[in-house]
Amino acid sequence: MTVLFYFISKVESKLENTLGILLSIEGFTENAIKKANNQNIILMSGEDLYYVLDNKIDFRDLLHKKKKHAHQTGKSFITIREIL
Repeated sequence: MTVLFYFISKVESKLENTLGILLSIEGFTENAIKKANNQNIILMSGEDLYYVLDNKIDFRDLLHKKKKHAHQTGKSFITIREIL
């Protein structure tokens, strides 16, 4: 969780419209996801990366859908399975 706190503070110290993307190959704990909610960050998992590298979804499309979800719900994480 220390990495997440550090990352959130780095993003908060930037310009107002800055959006950070945090990728964790192993995914995130429920506590980390809750802490990331309503922050200017998008969480991406290893499964997200796998789908991008396997050409199952374009990275720009994935990012757009994750940003839209965060904007509408305040939640920084949505699984690729929920998107597809």
